[in-house]
Amino acid sequence: MIPVKALVFFDLDGTLLNDQSQLTDEVIEALHRMPDNGVIPFIATGRTNTEIQEILEKTGIDSFITMNGQYASFKGKEILNHKIPNRYVKELEEKAKELQHQVAFYKHSGIILSENSDMANHHYEHLSQPVPPISTPTYTEDSYNMLLILGQGYDDVYQEAFPDLTFYRNTPYSIDVVSEGHCKGTGVEEILRHLNDNVTTFAFGDGPNDLELLRACDYKIAMGNAVEDLKRQADYITGDHNEHGIIEALNYYNLI
Repeated sequence: MIPVKALVFFDLDGTLLNDQSQLTDEVIEALHRMPDNGVIPFIATGRTNTEIQEILEKTGIDSFITMNGQYASFKGKEILNHKIPNRYVKELEEKAKELQHQVAFYKHSGIILSENSDMANHHYEHLSQPVPPISTPTYTEDSYNMLLILGQGYDDVYQEAFPDLTFYRNTPYSIDVVSEGHCKGTGVEEILRHLNDNVTTFAFGDGPNDLELLRACDYKIAMGNAVEDLKRQADYITGDHNEHGIIEALNYYNLI
């Protein structure tokens, strides 16, 4: 058995995926080579589990952090499954309706949408994902790992109204909503606690919700297309996600 020398956490959109939300053959090949070099690749994404199944199948990756750190799994074992306190779910949906926005409700097992809209269509088209089914959410127990506000503007209004939640605008069409204190970085911490191992960690990202991911890891890699805040934090700025930036950085750190 090859000893593990590093864990590498990859964001998806704008990082591992190109601007068509696709994996290139070169990236797939590199991800398959990593375990032979003692390196375990992880997905660390704002997407839910059902949205990454095809990516897991293509890459052979079996460990991941989803919904911005609300859920984590290591080689098929659930490590973390944090849910937003239910008292916020109804209140946030009402605030969204007031602002003429819609809400998608995320569990690790799937997504439902409060109502369809042009904004919902734009968002899921942007991710090359189908629009979730319309359904009535559950309010009687803590049921949802993440909420997604579908709409433009009013980011500060939401944050001021719900200081116990964290809001990330990751696309022009949507805001990710998770519990305060939970992020991709806390997902990394839970995995390391589970492994009980002082293994070297690497993080690749491009967006605002990757800041905590990079902070949680030993080596921080920002894509060439990353936001400036992330680039300022990075140890290494690699190429654009459309220009083999992943391969460049993996070679630079001898991870493949």
